Amino acid sequence: MPESLPWVIVGLGNPGAEYENTRHNAGFWVIDELCRRHGSSASWKEKNSALFLRVSIGGNVVYLAKPQSFMNLSGRPVAALLSFFKVPLTNLLVVHDELALDTAVLRLKLGGGSAGHNGIKSLVQCLGSDSFFRLRLGISHPRQQFPESSRHDVSAWVLGKPGSKEQELLQDAVRRAADSIEDVLCDGFVVAQQRLHQVTVG
Repeated sequence: MPESLPWVIVGLGNPGAEYENTRHNAGFWVIDELCRRHGSSASWKEKNSALFLRVSIGGNVVYLAKPQSFMNLSGRPVAALLSFFKVPLTNLLVVHDELALDTAVLRLKLGGGSAGHNGIKSLVQCLGSDSFFRLRLGISHPRQQFPESSRHDVSAWVLGKPGSKEQELLQDAVRRAADSIEDVLCDGFVVAQQRLHQVTVG
């Protein structure tokens, strides 16, 4: 049988210690969890403004990646990695934070709009297509958290750090997100999507 094509799993975030624990870096957190599970003995390498790590998940060669450009420039390093490792768009999965979902809610999808997410905008522009898998991790919108306020600074919210209870919910979501990515790689997207969307956050 021919060898299966590798995958690239990308987490979106901003590089630098000052952004490490902010909501906008949820994609990085999921990649770090997958690294903890599958690549603890390996070391990160850097190429084309992205950190990457080669691991094996479900018998698949997988490149875990964290772009080291800022969020709104994520597309270029991701496109370069796909080209270098000869990975088709059908084997790209991107994990990112999502304002439109309640905190810790997860959703898998294929394609679609950016919903204003600058990292996804950059990816679509640089890849020339929106047809890649996405795992969205909800961080909620500030208007849901502060409905009494008429002013909602979205930038301050996504670049802010979650409180202790919110952090607990997000840490659990990160673990479930890693589970779901493993399901995609082992059982396929459709099965993984059905399995994930049957789970509700209590």
